[in-house]
Amino acid sequence: MSAWSIDLDHEELNTVWRIFCHSLNVETQTDGLWVRTVNGRRVWSGTCGPLTWEVTGGASDVSLAPLCLPARLVWNAADLAFEADDRTVTLHSPDGIVGVASSTAGESVIDLPHPGELPSFPNYVTDQARVTLTRRDLSLLFGRISFVPTGLEPSNRVPVTLIVESGRLAATADWSREGGLRTTQRVAATTAGEGSATVPLVYLSDLIREVDDDENITIRFPEDSDVPLLIEGVDWRATSARRESDALRFHEQLGQTLANVTGTTTRTLDRGVFSATWRDRTIRVELHNTPTDTARLSTVVIDAIEPTVEVLQQLNDVNAGLIGARVWLCEQVVVAGVDIPCSAIDDIGAVIRQLDAQIEGLDVFLAALGAEAA
Repeated sequence: MSAWSIDLDHEELNTVWRIFCHSLNVETQTDGLWVRTVNGRRVWSGTCGPLTWEVTGGASDVSLAPLCLPARLVWNAADLAFEADDRTVTLHSPDGIVGVASSTAGESVIDLPHPGELPSFPNYVTDQARVTLTRRDLSLLFGRISFVPTGLEPSNRVPVTLIVESGRLAATADWSREGGLRTTQRVAATTAGEGSATVPLVYLSDLIREVDDDENITIRFPEDSDVPLLIEGVDWRATSARRESDALRFHEQLGQTLANVTGTTTRTLDRGVFSATWRDRTIRVELHNTPTDTARLSTVVIDAIEPTVEVLQQLNDVNAGLIGARVWLCEQVVVAGVDIPCSAIDDIGAVIRQLDAQIEGLDVFLAALGAEAA
């Protein structure tokens, strides 16, 4: 690899560092800060947890191939530039193995990491909604919604959802899951459209911590829910993965548990909706949000039965004897089901076995009852 070198001033490095400094991950051999040139300007980028960020630096007369630098080397470079007589520093790699920061104030040499792919941003996005407000107002909103209710442990964080309303940005957190009360906070903002997204608030708060209070920040909510949230400031931008805050976040756990319990292929009918086979029964399992995060198991007991008075009375009698389950008539189909909290998904095998045992032979009995009524 040929020698790679750039000359930088303290101001640019400080701009990069103020975005990145509170989002530091533990140093590893595969993580760092990327720098390259795009359209004649240096572009710095990196990732931290669910965030990807990018800072546009100064103009560059030379084309820089992308290089990943250790975060400590960038910090050392900023310090060496600050202490130098001309407030500049040279960052270079003579061999592609080490990175070097040098100025009249000293020199720092650190091994280069061996990273994966260069972080990327969506190239084309259609917004469902967007909101613009000052960093100060956004920070105040984040602080208020993050305030832990009295008596709860600070570690008991709950998902926070940002909601774009007309002329306002709202943030809501359901502390009832931890024994507290549901909370919504709002601030005035310039808005377009309506949308919402559940976000990793701690990372976003760290991202904007060193941004000037009066700087405007725009948050874009893409129409495509698979596209991350976009956060844009002056000469910097970031993406944030959206988090599922409702029962759908248990999708993967539920699907895998069903497959393990039944020992057969579990079909995904939709996000949070599964079909599995237990003995000779087809079990449908669907995630619901009410009243709490719930998995609803149901199976057809018998179809094509006339809803006579005798059948309805028998279903009432059956329900009176069931434990934790119920049967109901949907048009001419009798269905049996049970709800379990998502926190008990690992126990779903025992729930299926108990449901199966309680309705064993019910189809034969109801068929005979229906035949008598006919």
